[in-house]
Amino acid sequence: MEKKLIIFDLGGVIIDYKGSQYYSYLHGKTGIGMETIEEKLRPLIDKLERKKCSVKECERDAKARLGISASSIEWVGEFKRDSRLNECVAKLVDALGKRYAVVALSNIDVGRYRAAIGKFGRMGFKRIFASCYIGKRKPEKGIFMHVLKETGFSAKEAVFIDDLKKNVEGARNAGIDAIRFEDCASLKKSLENIGLNLGRE
Repeated sequence: MEKKLIIFDLGGVIIDYKGSQYYSYLHGKTGIGMETIEEKLRPLIDKLERKKCSVKECERDAKARLGISASSIEWVGEFKRDSRLNECVAKLVDALGKRYAVVALSNIDVGRYRAAIGKFGRMGFKRIFASCYIGKRKPEKGIFMHVLKETGFSAKEAVFIDDLKKNVEGARNAGIDAIRFEDCASLKKSLENIGLNLGRE
């Protein structure tokens, strides 16, 4: 079936920023091992990205779990400083937007969502679906079904792009064709291979 809906992840795809960067930042500030940081923060991030706690509440919990100072956390501030727009992917989104419905789907909290919009604008997307406003996270099937329902397209009409294997598999479990993002050049080839018209960027 012809593809009509293209769903992009944000972090690690159009925004050059991954969770490991934050863990690395905290490691540099505190000396705590990155594996320990990830293990202790993972359940808090899950709550945060479902809007089951505020940034302040989760930061307070993170300080207690890691035994660090408030000034070290900088959950939103560090993201603002170190996130960058992938210009190649941004141009691709604009080009695709002339022919298809192009939206974003991100596991993100309210603080970083607002920071991303403030720094990068809408990034060419017709809509941005954020887990913190939906109450579900990738790779859960429900969040993909939510996007399909809201946009009015079927799973067969959609293609999903994400840098994480588990999220790609989650989309496929929802019946959506999915591409694991590695870089902009290989993404273009993958999209052309499934019949998308990239046009001029």
